[in-house]
Amino acid sequence: NNVMTPNSGGIINTVVDFTGDNEKIIYFTPRLAGFQVGVSYTPEPTELSGDKSTSDPFSGNNAWENVFEAGITWEYGFNGVDLGLSAVYLTADGTLLNTPDVEDWALGASAGFAGFTLGGAYAEKETDGIAAINTGTLIEDTTHWNLGATYGTGPWTFGLEYAEAQRDEVGGTGAVGTLLVNAVPTGAGIDELDLSAWVGGVAY
Repeated sequence: NNVMTPNSGGIINTVVDFTGDNEKIIYFTPRLAGFQVGVSYTPEPTELSGDKSTSDPFSGNNAWENVFEAGITWEYGFNGVDLGLSAVYLTADGTLLNTPDVEDWALGASAGFAGFTLGGAYAEKETDGIAAINTGTLIEDTTHWNLGATYGTGPWTFGLEYAEAQRDEVGGTGAVGTLLVNAVPTGAGIDELDLSAWVGGVAY
């Protein structure tokens, strides 16, 4: 779900997690007919984590508040086939002039049979687009998706994944907010930044 892309300054991540392990109220329903719902409320994320690449740069002043996160999953198995679906939504209120309200959402699916599992996810996120908020630089929106497969046999598991992300509408003029190519700033006003990655792995 989380793929770093070296030398591009970017990250591909279909996980919706804006508040990480900050203090919050969480509730999970029992799983009924394969469905389970989870919701959480975070009054003030004092130190952002999870899929965030930057923390709050405003000392003693939270940039967002009233963060609501909700997700639903469905699991079902029959005749050796395992199916799974998920949906997640997040909203947060911005408290400062250059920290606007944000929304994230993501969908995921998986299917497994005879040791093989195929899965994928798609996410649209504004929280990943927040960059150098202390300079007013803001990436309006990001989209992420991935598709992967694993095969397990005995103690071994083999996996392969492809992932992409697109980030649009970069603004601002500060050096922190400019795209770097070989550590040289190229200037602001980037229309689009595309990221892609192949990942393979073996586990024992």
